[in-house]
Amino acid sequence: MGKGTRSRINRSDEVIKADGAKKKSDSTKKTTIIVAVLVAVFVAILIAAIVFNNTGVLVRARIVAKSDNYKVTGTMASYFFNAQYQSFLNQLGSYASYFGLDTGKPLRSQKCTMYEGADTWWDYFMNGTKEQIKEILALCETAKAEGISLDDKDKENIDDAIKSMNETALSNGYTIGGFLAALYGQGVSVNDVRKCLELAELGSKYLESLREKIEDGVTDDDINAYVDENPGTFLTADTLQYALTATKTVAGAEATEEENQAYETAKTEKKALAEALKAAATDADAFKKWVGEQLADEEEIGTDFDSFYSDESKELADAEKPTDEVLADAKAKIIEYVVKSLKGEEAAAPEYGDAAYAHAFEHAAERLYSQYVTTGRDGVAKDGVTYADPEGESTSDLDKWLFAKDRKAGDVEVISVEGDTSSTYTVVFVTAPAKKDTTVTKNVAHILISATTAGYDDDDTAQSKKASAKAKAEADKLLAEYKNGEQTLDAFKKLGEEHTEDGNVVYENVNKGDMVTAFNDWIFDEARKEGDTDIVETEYGWHIMYFIGNGEEAWRADAIDGVVSDKLEDWYDEKAEAYHVAFNESAVARVG
Repeated sequence: MGKGTRSRINRSDEVIKADGAKKKSDSTKKTTIIVAVLVAVFVAILIAAIVFNNTGVLVRARIVAKSDNYKVTGTMASYFFNAQYQSFLNQLGSYASYFGLDTGKPLRSQKCTMYEGADTWWDYFMNGTKEQIKEILALCETAKAEGISLDDKDKENIDDAIKSMNETALSNGYTIGGFLAALYGQGVSVNDVRKCLELAELGSKYLESLREKIEDGVTDDDINAYVDENPGTFLTADTLQYALTATKTVAGAEATEEENQAYETAKTEKKALAEALKAAATDADAFKKWVGEQLADEEEIGTDFDSFYSDESKELADAEKPTDEVLADAKAKIIEYVVKSLKGEEAAAPEYGDAAYAHAFEHAAERLYSQYVTTGRDGVAKDGVTYADPEGESTSDLDKWLFAKDRKAGDVEVISVEGDTSSTYTVVFVTAPAKKDTTVTKNVAHILISATTAGYDDDDTAQSKKASAKAKAEADKLLAEYKNGEQTLDAFKKLGEEHTEDGNVVYENVNKGDMVTAFNDWIFDEARKEGDTDIVETEYGWHIMYFIGNGEEAWRADAIDGVVSDKLEDWYDEKAEAYHVAFNESAVARVG
């Protein structure tokens, strides 16, 4: 596993961005350890942060980290630490508990089992904080050595961030001091936050050019070596799979001779069926047809109909319920519909007119179709099976067969896994052997105008509509301004840098699913051509779009990102040593 891959697994701070257009699983190619700090300013989770805050008093005078020309105090480290924590919660929302994180308890008291090298959740966030601070100091030291400093625009960005915090504090009934203490820890002041943002802004300024320089130096040999080192990241196979299972309810010596014999008989029957499917599966359609015919048991479908309809009929008054004759007719039509669908025959869902009980029949038909066709026959498609080393000791028999070097489309096999109480015979048909994702990514620029309700008396639907209309009008105005000008990418980028409310104007190598739906659909429209502009609405507001063109194939874009991440990590380590970046562990222990 490459260092870049390890980093993405173990450090949440590297994948936290200003996500005005992006989903939470953002995959653009800009390193974002710096942007994480800025994003935290706008996280609307004040209540959760207040609950989290009461973990101890920080000692401002202690130096947590330092380099030749910079230092990070305890209160500054508290800002970085809590900003990471809040960004983590902002990404996961209510799903944080699935990771074993209880936001109502101190982080030091909670075991962290999800990530290597972290005994508690405090350890996890502190590991990320230390890595982040190390990288920021390395960037700032190098920037200083090369004569790079913050300009008026950079300082204006920081002033705007502080202003936004102050406005948010007031809107929630806090002074700025109380707000910062609640969000970032006791003792954290405006001056501490400003110092953190200055470091972050300077580091980010240097990082952009550094990444471009490293990326320009990536060779095909680098890319191929990275793919070879991380095949599980890049290779997947597409299959059809159908499992036939024999079970025994009693294990070991307690099972009777009859139970043992019944189990052996069941195993023989299931294995014979699996072999029959293997023989019938001349292509993917034949595979699905065979499975559908096995599932097309009218008696079982009828039994399930009775159960489903009974659940729905509880909502009907006696006077609304159908006669036995009507019920039997509806049941027969639904069974016929499901059976035909299973066999791949053309079938239309039955209609029941305007009768009061029609919804019950329809609901039963939908549930039966889902169970038998969608989940049953069509559910045999198992695409995107992640590569596993066929020589690996822990690799399953199925993956050993599927990822063998000579595997090809159309191959079919029965994989048997037999046990004392359960035996499964899985028929695997290969629709596409191990392959890279050759989807062509897209490059796009956008200007986000968010539909904020700030300034309105309340936040009800009417005010939200007014805010949206105002944002749309602003977007229309900016697009018209662009069209009345040079109509070049540079002109669009310049306009975006002046007006966008997202962290980035340009997104490169965007894969399908990276962006929110409306944004994604626009850039992946087959009719899209270079230079296209439009306005798209998403839950974040109105986006003025500019289509730059096609990017790399998805696998290659990911490989380049991995190579750059590895080279960046080496660069950070080298510069941290050169500029004597060091941590005071006793002071580190007081943070959070």
